[in-house]
Amino acid sequence: MQFFFLLEQVVNGLVLGGYYLLIALGLSLIFSVGGVVNLAHGAFYALGAYFSLEIAKLLGFGPAVVLSPVAVALLGILFERFLLRRFYTADPILSLLVTFGLALVAEQAIRMIWGAAPLPFSMPQAFKGNVTLGDFLFSRYRLFLLAVVALVLTGIWPTVWHHDLDTPGSQAFVAAFRNKYGKPPENHAWIEYVSLKIMAQAMNATKSTDTEKLIAYFESQAEFDLLKARKGYFRSWDHQLIQEAYPFTVKPKGQAKDKWDILAFGAAVPAANQPLESINPPKEANACVL
Repeated sequence: MQFFFLLEQVVNGLVLGGYYLLIALGLSLIFSVGGVVNLAHGAFYALGAYFSLEIAKLLGFGPAVVLSPVAVALLGILFERFLLRRFYTADPILSLLVTFGLALVAEQAIRMIWGAAPLPFSMPQAFKGNVTLGDFLFSRYRLFLLAVVALVLTGIWPTVWHHDLDTPGSQAFVAAFRNKYGKPPENHAWIEYVSLKIMAQAMNATKSTDTEKLIAYFESQAEFDLLKARKGYFRSWDHQLIQEAYPFTVKPKGQAKDKWDILAFGAAVPAANQPLESINPPKEANACVL
């Protein structure tokens, strides 16, 4: 009995985590594509819930599930096209203020239209009731939500590209990773590995773990091996990691050798005879003083 009670709580946790995961995925995609932290993301999520409520009254549950995300997407396109796009190259604080203001407007609009009290939403008969497996008892609707989260996750994948980078450091890292995990490393594995190497180098050079000493070492623009052709460093005045970048295109269907062979790389930028900082905004064009 205790085992099945624990299992129910685990599934409850997975369902709740699934809610947060879906919201976080959207926020992450917006930030990675547009470079904007969208503080109105939760408001769009809430609008989707209220849209589905209204659509369900007219067309039923199924069409509401399909049409409410489409309606929110169209609203997001209009917001990006006519407002947010103007702030891509501006001071980041401006985009934060705009999206924060939009969140407040959306929240008050929801209160004015639908009120502040919770509203009932009737689920289809097929999702009512429980699934019983021995002593395990769980809501059908929550299991359906868990299945939806799992389905969404099949549509995303980690960025894998370092195995195509022909430098001694990168090839050694990829070989070690393949040997242990049987696949090439994804981008976050590279981030974690390089971050640890950078911290280890800084602590070894300063013979300390003191924060101020480590910051001073980073601000000296000491160079670090990033597993690329050229070493990188942290720019002293804004702490930006200055490093090579690689333009790429997605390979056409049929040209990939395996499921990881998806990107075709161009030459590193900036070129070998150009300063690394030439692809980063100069101080007069960058208001960040982090």
